[in-house]
Amino acid sequence: MNPHFTHVVLRTTDVDGARAFYGELFDLAQLDIVPLHEQAIRNGAPPHWLGFVGPVDVERSVAAFVSRGGARLGPTVTRNGAKFAVLRDPGGAVLAFTDRAAEVRGPEMLWHHLDASDVDDALATYRDVLGWRATEERELDGVGVMQEFAFEHDSVGSMHAVASRGVHPQWLHHFRVPSTDRALALLRAHSCRIFDERTVPGGDRIVIADDVQGAAVVFRERAR
Repeated sequence: MNPHFTHVVLRTTDVDGARAFYGELFDLAQLDIVPLHEQAIRNGAPPHWLGFVGPVDVERSVAAFVSRGGARLGPTVTRNGAKFAVLRDPGGAVLAFTDRAAEVRGPEMLWHHLDASDVDDALATYRDVLGWRATEERELDGVGVMQEFAFEHDSVGSMHAVASRGVHPQWLHHFRVPSTDRALALLRAHSCRIFDERTVPGGDRIVIADDVQGAAVVFRERAR
């Protein structure tokens, strides 16, 4: 199997506040929430969910992204026996590579969306380095064309040009929740910014928002 997103870690400015917030929706034992590094804060990085892609040869994969215009954001680290490195892809979105095939941490991810500076370049990079492939294109009302992609066969995510949305390049992972109404109530109770709520192809309902510390998040309810 080609490398895929194995798990996510929330890097934030208030770990206790984030745990209290997400504990309303997810099992706290499954959440990996860590402080956002001071250097990252000084460099202007906002709180964010960091997706880990594996299994890969970490050094080789990072070097491949760097050769295409990406940037390593720190050294290779060993944690719980797994190696990983954080990087910025050639289009500016942050992710991590790991040599571990799977983890149990983090909310269940139903979809992976890339707000890309250039969709064609992003597809070429992830195809050539990780083996991912483009699948079908879908038109979403008020959003535009979404280019779907697959790790292997079936679509698992989408890419969209940031120029048409006015956001920065980023990976957004859709986390499964039993009810988007409950997620919306939580977001509103904390005066969080809500950017969109809609039904996507297939009938799932999503909510795109910033969490209580400002990390972008997508909550997704499966169609009945």
